Amino acid sequence: MEQKVIGGHAFPCAASTAALGRPVSIPGERITLKNAISVQPLEGQDGTEGNAPGDYTRHRYRRFFESGAGLVWLESLAFETDALSGPNALMITQKNLDAYKRFVDELKDAHPDVAFIAQLTHAGRFAQPEGRPAPVIATFNPHYDGRVKVDPDYPVVSDEYLDRVQESFVKGAELCRQAGFDGVDVKGCHGYLFSELLSARSREGRYGGSFENRTRLLVETIRAIKAQQGAGFVVASRICHADTIPYPYGFGMAEDGSFDYDPAETLRLVGALHDAGVNLVNVSVGRVTANAAYLPAGTPIPQDTNEDLFNRFFQGARLLSEAFPDMRFVGSGFSLLRGDAPLVAAGAVESGAVAVAGFGRMALAYPGFADAMMNGAFDPALTCTVCGNCYKLLRALEPTGCPTRDKDTYLPLLRQVLGK
Repeated sequence: MEQKVIGGHAFPCAASTAALGRPVSIPGERITLKNAISVQPLEGQDGTEGNAPGDYTRHRYRRFFESGAGLVWLESLAFETDALSGPNALMITQKNLDAYKRFVDELKDAHPDVAFIAQLTHAGRFAQPEGRPAPVIATFNPHYDGRVKVDPDYPVVSDEYLDRVQESFVKGAELCRQAGFDGVDVKGCHGYLFSELLSARSREGRYGGSFENRTRLLVETIRAIKAQQGAGFVVASRICHADTIPYPYGFGMAEDGSFDYDPAETLRLVGALHDAGVNLVNVSVGRVTANAAYLPAGTPIPQDTNEDLFNRFFQGARLLSEAFPDMRFVGSGFSLLRGDAPLVAAGAVESGAVAVAGFGRMALAYPGFADAMMNGAFDPALTCTVCGNCYKLLRALEPTGCPTRDKDTYLPLLRQVLGK
């Protein structure tokens, strides 16, 4: 297979996109994806006042289901108010369950061959249920201060609180099953509560210190959901193979305080997830968010170009795919490649580096992107421009979409945000 050099990094590049159109079976699960393309979980902040799917939510997900992708991943679904990342983030409860049933039924009735997974989440230190920061933290981590500053003496949640989080996730998974989702993802990435615990080396008690303690909430929650749901309901997880912030604050990092990765604990974690019943893992990676005040003197902070970021996504997914051939891994970040995305994604699937190619911002920007890729009709002029305007809406707690390509819907919202 040919290699495509992008930003100084070489990636497998297929001669055609045929590999993207092939079905993907998930070992141990009663589900086969119709193709190897996934729409990734992207927070939208577009729920109703009661945190059920709103008009903007339905707009986004109709486009996702119409894209041609075989798997759609619903973003950040909470179960408790203090777990919300914003006042209009999605939350499923017994009270609004019927609204979620209608939402899923509408999408599934139109596209019954698309798999739909809900991402169970607790926003942790990024919680702001009333529109202002209300951090829920499990450990002090100064490298996340760029978004939410938390002092070293800020109170951490108790082990008993984390026990209750596990219980709420198990109840939430049952609500998702009743709503009609094909499965759930126990979210363990990007510094949210479950992710933060993975590097909680200084925390005392049952959820900190040792590897077994730091991974306890993620692994035991998955075990509990699997025990409750049994066969026929997928339990997946989205994790960062590395946090890209130095040890001891980052997971999957070398212990010398550098920005080098050490996959030893990541491999142990994925092995533990597999033992708990997980056969589908969505692989992400952290952006470089280092706080220089907590780095060894003279430590160079790596550049974070789009090409460098995608290389980190790709290398982590490939490592795990090679180490666990009886699992299926969704690779992330392919939207960063813009016009090169279709053939590189096909090369990643054909070479076995990933089982499924995941697209986030591309799905916001380009209606029908998956069908276009598989049919050889992909138009680079319609691709995501990686401008970041969708994230500006998200950070402003506004409904999130593409103001560049979906102008009628989202450009007025962006203008309001920029005008404040």
